[in-house]
Amino acid sequence: MANPQESTVLQDIWKAFEASLHTSDYEPVNTSETARMDGEILAPEPENNEVDSEELVEEEYHANMLCPGCKKTSVFSFKKMFEKVVCAECQASFRVPVNTEEFIFDKHVLGLPNFNIFRAYNKENEFYGDVVIYDQQGNCELDEVVQVVRNFSQLQLSKYVSPHHFQVDDKAYYLTRPQAAYQMQIYLDQNEETSNGQLATILDQTTVLLMSLCKHQVIGEILPSDICLNSEGQVEICDYGLREALFAKLGTHLPYTLLAPEIIAGGQRNEASLVYSLGILAATLLKKEPPFNELDAQLINQERENYIENFQETKLPGFLKLLLKVVPKERPPLMQCRDFFLRLSRQRK
Repeated sequence: MANPQESTVLQDIWKAFEASLHTSDYEPVNTSETARMDGEILAPEPENNEVDSEELVEEEYHANMLCPGCKKTSVFSFKKMFEKVVCAECQASFRVPVNTEEFIFDKHVLGLPNFNIFRAYNKENEFYGDVVIYDQQGNCELDEVVQVVRNFSQLQLSKYVSPHHFQVDDKAYYLTRPQAAYQMQIYLDQNEETSNGQLATILDQTTVLLMSLCKHQVIGEILPSDICLNSEGQVEICDYGLREALFAKLGTHLPYTLLAPEIIAGGQRNEASLVYSLGILAATLLKKEPPFNELDAQLINQERENYIENFQETKLPGFLKLLLKVVPKERPPLMQCRDFFLRLSRQRK
C-alpha cells in the first residue's frame, strides 16, 4: 500500500477563510445553527514588533457578525476559523463559520489524509449536518463512486446512518448526513470523563451493530468518528464500510496506525481484521489516545509485537490483548468480544 497523500480540503477551506477576511461584502446565508458575517471584516490588530522573534504571534481579526441567538449584529474578535465566540448581548456561543460556494462550515470534526468530516450547512439542499469529504484520487470514474454511495444510501439497517446528499466538484466528493446528538470523536477531542463501564456499554452496542453489518458483507475499520449516540443514548454507526468501499475505488486507505497488520500487507478484510480494528478502537476510547503511532511499514509489526509483550503496562482490560494479537487466527470472534464488553460494562469503576 502506498501512503495516502495530504488532503487538499483543509487548504481550500483555509483559502476561503482568508479570502473572506479581505472581502467587504462577505455575507453567507444565515441558518439557525451558523452565524453570518454581516459586512466588512475590520483590520487585524497591529502586531507588537518588539515581540521575541521565536514567539509565534497570531493575528486577531474583528468582524461584524449576526448572532444566531439574539439576531443582533455586533463586532466579534477571533484568531482562527471555527473559533468559538460569545455574544456580549445574549451570551450565546457559536463558531466563526467559513463560507464556500456549496457549504457554510462551522466545525472540523475529523481530519485525516484524503478524508475529512465537518459540521456544515449544505446550501443546495438546505440541510444542516455532517459533511464527509473524500479527496479525489486516481482515475476512478464518477459512475463508480455514485454506485457505491447509492448502495449504502439504500442500506436499510437499523442504527446505520446513511448519506442523504451527494455532491462533487473537481477536487472532492461531498457526502452529507444527519448530525448525531453526540459523537465519540468529540468525546476524545474534549477529553471528557466517562467510566470504563459506560464506554464498555458503547463498545458492546457497537459490536452488535458490527455483527449485523458483517451479515450484509459490510466490513471495514471502525473509528471513533464512526460511533454516534442518538438523542436516546443508543449507538449508531456512520461512514463505516462506505469509507472503505470508496477508498478501494479511489486507491487510498486510512493511516497505517488504524489498520490491522494483515491489511497493511495487502490482505483482505474479514472478521479477524475487524476484531483487530475493534481492539484499536477500544484501547483508544479507554486510554483517550491511540495505541499505535508507527507509520513506517517496515517497523509496524515490531511496534505491534512490542505492544503485546508489554501489554500489562497499558493497564487496559486484559481481554483487549487478545483482540490485538498480530496473528489473525489467534483473535477471538466478534461474539466473544461482545461477551468481554458486557462483563466490563457491569463494572462500576
